[in-house]
Amino acid sequence: MVLIQSTIHRKTKKIINQTHMTQIITLILGIIIGYTIAKYQKGSQPKKQKLNQKAQERKEQREENLQKVVEYLNEKGRASNNDVEKLLGVADSTASTYLQELE
Repeated sequence: MVLIQSTIHRKTKKIINQTHMTQIITLILGIIIGYTIAKYQKGSQPKKQKLNQKAQERKEQREENLQKVVEYLNEKGRASNNDVEKLLGVADSTASTYLQELE
């Protein structure tokens, strides 16, 4: 009887130790995964803000360029694609886009 109880006690203790080890490993993995996710999210915020800022800057530059073209048109009465290219220092296709938007 004592031998059976001793064997049961050892097996129970072994199972408890295995359960604790599994919990510890799970905890460690959870910490590592959580840290990695937090680090990734923290690193992506400045990138998003930088992209949004650049988009806003492009929008503002576009508005300024359109305003320059309008002022040029008011002053000269007309503007060719080449005029807009020289005025703004932009590519031919960009100048065409500005003129099309203002038609």
